[in-house]
Amino acid sequence: MFFLYTDHFFPPSSVAVPAAAPPVCQPKGATNGHYPAPRLSISSRATVVARMEGTSQGGLQTVMKWKTVVAIFVVVVVYLVTGGLVFRALEQPFESSQKNTIALEKAEFLRDHICVSPQELETLIQHALDADNAGVSPIGNSSNNSSHWDLGSAFFFAGTVITTIGYGNIAPSTEGGKIFCILYAIFGIPLFGFLLAGIGDQLGTIFGKSIARVEKVFRVIQPTNMMTTAAAQTCVF
Repeated sequence: MFFLYTDHFFPPSSVAVPAAAPPVCQPKGATNGHYPAPRLSISSRATVVARMEGTSQGGLQTVMKWKTVVAIFVVVVVYLVTGGLVFRALEQPFESSQKNTIALEKAEFLRDHICVSPQELETLIQHALDADNAGVSPIGNSSNNSSHWDLGSAFFFAGTVITTIGYGNIAPSTEGGKIFCILYAIFGIPLFGFLLAGIGDQLGTIFGKSIARVEKVFRVIQPTNMMTTAAAQTCVF
């Protein structure tokens, strides 16, 4: 029962006092008008954390982009220098030995065949080298049967061009072949790069799924081992 006091007295029965408004439902833990942030589920927390990490990593990548490029460039240069030193150590002694051998053999041939001049011998050797570069072997009669530019060899050369391997054992000797090789490489190398990128994406997806399955198996095995250990301890005690 509430009484309303004013300048005039009214009996309790003649005064209608409105009922008190129900208190507004406040969230649990609200103090001083400040309400805590709504609780997130585990998946929501993981999503928020992933977004925050992605944002921070994106900013870091933007800052570190040129540093990364410079670092990769330095690594490539060091790799090239190391490879050059190794190849020189492996190949230069053999090359020097071959130079000495061919010089001695030419001198011996000229000494045994006085009728042949050094210029004629050099011309003959140059013709033999040109024939070999064109795919014709100057040895014996096998030149009619062997070729550097049969279908298999040409296909292999095309593969070395677009994969940027370039063994260098055969190369075009005509102007048309050289020009076509340049154009073929300009369009073929990016095409092969796209193929490698697609294969890399597929392999990455396969490896990612395999790793996820392995982790899932370990997550299933770990609680089972814990339950088994707990049961064994219970039996012991």
